[in-house]
Amino acid sequence: MALPAVLLKAKGAIKKGATAYKAGKQAKNLTDGEEATSSLFNKAKLPIAIGGFFFAVAAFFLIIIVAIPFMFANEAFGSGSDQNEGTGGPILLIAGHSYAPYCEQVTNECREEDINSSPSGYFEPTETRELVKLVKTELENLNVRVDIANQLMAPNDSRMNTSFYVEKVLNTSTFQSINWSKYKYVLEIHFNAGSGNDRGPLLVKKSSDYSTNADAGIIEAVTKNLGTKQLNDSIQGINSINYFMERNIPITYLETEFYDNKSAMDKYTEKKGQIAKDIAQAIRNTYGKASGGGDYLQWAIDIANDDSHGYSQANRYGNPDYDCSSLVWYSLVDGAGFDPNQLGGAAFSTPFMPSILKNAGFTEYPYKGEADLQPGDILLRTNHIEIYAGNSQTVGAHSAENGGKFGEGGDQTGREIDIRANTGNWSTYYRLES
Repeated sequence: MALPAVLLKAKGAIKKGATAYKAGKQAKNLTDGEEATSSLFNKAKLPIAIGGFFFAVAAFFLIIIVAIPFMFANEAFGSGSDQNEGTGGPILLIAGHSYAPYCEQVTNECREEDINSSPSGYFEPTETRELVKLVKTELENLNVRVDIANQLMAPNDSRMNTSFYVEKVLNTSTFQSINWSKYKYVLEIHFNAGSGNDRGPLLVKKSSDYSTNADAGIIEAVTKNLGTKQLNDSIQGINSINYFMERNIPITYLETEFYDNKSAMDKYTEKKGQIAKDIAQAIRNTYGKASGGGDYLQWAIDIANDDSHGYSQANRYGNPDYDCSSLVWYSLVDGAGFDPNQLGGAAFSTPFMPSILKNAGFTEYPYKGEADLQPGDILLRTNHIEIYAGNSQTVGAHSAENGGKFGEGGDQTGREIDIRANTGNWSTYYRLES
């Protein structure tokens, strides 16, 4: 049974309390000035640790007294499990047509404008929304981080009634605020329409020679489960295909089945769980594994250039801030596609990084000078870590803002997370060998 919203909030309270306790405890042991957030935080570290402990205890009793009874209540309370939690990820799923006017504003159903337009009784927006959620779940089971575009752009609307296309056409601030470049692969899902007798999947492409490394696996996931064959590609200048291709982000635009063919859709409905699982595996095999240094280095550079992200030890999980070690952890997960379990399961702290990095395939070298470095090398000294960016520069999370703004999310000074000259003050570096 899905956790009710109140239980999720209580769970969040415990996490915040534990984080505050951990942050206070960590700050107590820090010796490197760059790793300490500010003098204010250093003075407050003991109260933070104590306060965080009591916060966690209070939240625990909240679950016992208030939240647990809701677990047995009617599921109409809802868990909000289809909401995007801002985790970010290297894979983006787009649910085709899951937006107004196709999605009604006041119900939890998505239908075409003319509900009589589909004699089969199946409606494309409903099917795309459901399939992307199934694929998202399967990818997460494979430890691949994933987002759904409509949820990213309408995080308070579980019906996902704002579209990728509408946001792009209107050029809204919401669309512009999303760091689309962090995604290494995009799958956009649709359901085709035809004469009522057509069956089978096809790919929409900008040009006849365009393809992604996942195309074949995704088509096979559909055809082998439905017993159909792949239809000829459709060559069209679709907005989303153009948008991501212009940014060198591979995109697969899938027409899964013909939604106006009832027998075809009945078969699809029977097999959709396995189809989602096989699609997720095809994506995981191609884009969900660890890759070379350029991916995570570019991700870190993009974060450094995005002032919506700043430095924080108390809130270091990318929503919106990072500290030095969590920035490197998320760069490897979100930028290079490492499984979180390869990197200890959660954002690591600096003292534990050497053994985790070596277990994940990095080789440790003593730091002798910049001449030995390559872009993407991970630099370490006591209580601090950064990534070598090339050209005598490093990228890293350094310190929280000053001037009475301590505690605000985002980069208040432009120097909390940035690219700066290499200090050379490193003991070791770690390289992911090709």
